Amino acid sequence: MVNKKNSFSKIKKLLIFAYNNRYSDFHRVRFKKAGFNPLTDFKSIEDIKKIPLLSKTELLSVDPYKLLFVKEKDVLCIRSTSGTTGRQLYLFNSKQDVLEKNVMGMTIVKGMALTSPVNIEFISLSGKIYSSWIPFADYHNLPAAARMAAELQVDGINTSPTLAIILSNYLKDYPVIKKSLKYLYTVGEFVTPAKKKFLQKLYPGVTILLNYACMETPTLASQCELLAKKAGETRYHLRSESQISEIINPDTGKEVKMGEKGEIVITNFGFFGTPLIRYRIGDMVSIVKGKKCPCGFPGPLLQVWGRINYDFVTAGGFELRREFLEKVIDKLNFLKGSFEAHIHESFVDNRPKIRIELNLALKEGVKESLVLKQKIEKELLENWQVSAKLKLKNVLEMGIFESVKINFINFPISVKVKRFLILHQA
Repeated sequence: MVNKKNSFSKIKKLLIFAYNNRYSDFHRVRFKKAGFNPLTDFKSIEDIKKIPLLSKTELLSVDPYKLLFVKEKDVLCIRSTSGTTGRQLYLFNSKQDVLEKNVMGMTIVKGMALTSPVNIEFISLSGKIYSSWIPFADYHNLPAAARMAAELQVDGINTSPTLAIILSNYLKDYPVIKKSLKYLYTVGEFVTPAKKKFLQKLYPGVTILLNYACMETPTLASQCELLAKKAGETRYHLRSESQISEIINPDTGKEVKMGEKGEIVITNFGFFGTPLIRYRIGDMVSIVKGKKCPCGFPGPLLQVWGRINYDFVTAGGFELRREFLEKVIDKLNFLKGSFEAHIHESFVDNRPKIRIELNLALKEGVKESLVLKQKIEKELLENWQVSAKLKLKNVLEMGIFESVKINFINFPISVKVKRFLILHQA
């Protein structure tokens, strides 16, 4: 676990707030089901391990207002995912969240701010901040955003990598921005070395500062200029002002040793609109053992390795859902229940290429053979739904996906059922 210092009292306050809440019993029901009472069972920071882990699936399984822990009149901001990977997730921020400086940089209209994950923020190093929020992911506002950036001669742009790529097409019409723009801050998406290299071509001479965050949390980690200038660097300075982070084994839920890879789990301090407690983000990370950054920033470096998900991953614009793969695997009675689907995403001439490696386990007494692999491949081609309208055979014909490679492996005895989708990006 990292960020333990001075965290106990903050987490205790959050746990009591969630457990005794009069507006939502979401966490109270979860805690009681797990046999956890924060009033009596949380005596030290190590007791955080007694709290049940929270997944995005659980958040999406309830009515959005079940996640509202304050009076409706005290809601200042409703944040949401884009919905491009399935049902939208809505989370609430209260006035108290803003007072505690956990939610900043938003425009308030008539006491309410609706923010989207698709936004552009223009930043002046002189101290002024100019913001242009793109409501409901309205890409038609991008020409106006580019014009605004040029007229203000901004020093920095803060946005998602995807939106930065699209925005660059409109900035070409304003040569003045090439002189003023010094920094591009990226948020909301994991940036691979290949994607950063592509961004650098679009923004020559601009320092690209990566921030590690997602819609559900404040910025978890960020890069200094020294890290930003290293090609292929995916290490970050871990920030601890707003959350405590744990790194766990995704199979067992137990904390990994320093330096080992694991899934990052966060608990946000001071988020009272919708408290997120031991929330599984779904990314594989590690703490870089013994390494200090020359910039002098205190604390360890966080290495981000890639995305692991239990429900779906998005690659090449397609949503690969675990449940659809399960339907295919469960029909084949010679297979055990466990599988690992490794999805490798790369880009060739700016077009996505998806390669899938599927690890499966045969039941006892069943021998590996070419016939079995061909039967599995046939089922996958004809029945694996990779979008609302397309099956695997359709996307193979489009040239985006390659044929699935099938491996038969023996999963550890300790793993009863393992069903993972793991995204690897070049």
